[in-house]
Amino acid sequence: MAISTHTLEEILDTLERELQSSDQLLELLAEEQTALTGMDIPSLLAISQRKQHEAGRLQEMDGFLRQRLGECRDGKAAAGDGAAIDLAALADMVDDPLRRRLLTFRHQLGDRRRRIGELNHINHRLVADSLAYIDDAVRLLTGAATTGYGRTKRQQGRGPAFISRAV
Repeated sequence: MAISTHTLEEILDTLERELQSSDQLLELLAEEQTALTGMDIPSLLAISQRKQHEAGRLQEMDGFLRQRLGECRDGKAAAGDGAAIDLAALADMVDDPLRRRLLTFRHQLGDRRRRIGELNHINHRLVADSLAYIDDAVRLLTGAATTGYGRTKRQQGRGPAFISRAV
């Protein structure tokens, strides 16, 4: 099945933009990590909005790519079954140097997605650890004690809490 030059150009352009957007998201995640360790709430709020914007852009580009790759599906797929192909299969359908460009984009995007996942996981752990620290501080100030495995109960007969828990 012949793939139109226009479709290939659209795919390559979208892959380039997706790579740039992934790099931008990686930068934002690194900034977020710095803000998390510094407990810089105003920066975290701004970064969160920018992350949301980049994630939305990536979703739009992924949707566009899925649509275009669906149009390029292998001639072995039944007509109208909606089976899309991936970048490796598309690369097998074109000649060099386009094949090399597609495989390079595939490798680079896979690497970026892996790094995004890793940084996102680390930042998630930083948030969880910070919340646990804050929770421990609140328990100390309000007189709650940990009874083990995260369960708390009000200390009885141990004197007043630093801050009243009554509302």
